[in-house]
Amino acid sequence: FYLILNQLYKEYHLKQKNWEGITEGLLKVLYQYMLAWMEEPPKSPLVETFENILVSNISQKAFSVAEAMKAIPLSPDHFRVIFKSETGMTPVEYLTEKRISYAKNLLYRNNGTMKIAEIANMVGFEDPYYFSRAFKKATGKSPLNWLKLSSE
Repeated sequence: FYLILNQLYKEYHLKQKNWEGITEGLLKVLYQYMLAWMEEPPKSPLVETFENILVSNISQKAFSVAEAMKAIPLSPDHFRVIFKSETGMTPVEYLTEKRISYAKNLLYRNNGTMKIAEIANMVGFEDPYYFSRAFKKATGKSPLNWLKLSSE
């Protein structure tokens, strides 16, 4: 939100080529963000902070959810209960879901040009076979089958 607002400020004051169209587009994006935030039920600041930690480390193979939970000033078990009640998932399930979603995006955008091992590495899985199993568990299809069906 801040980055978009900052870019809007720059575009308005610099008035470079097509600044009116750019500022109008940025205002529409900000408006959509505000609508989405208004529709979402409020989350605990700790849950939001932890979601941001998970998403920021989505590509890190060495990332440990347990280590990250040490930054939260609650017992891990208590925080897991709060996190699951607000997101519907445990922290590990949440991270896996975000990684699989990112992998789908990479598969679709690259239309099969990247190897599964490369995608697995980019989304934080060290073992491409484990990635394929996790992908199939989440989607019901292997990464290649998912790509074939989504391309049709």
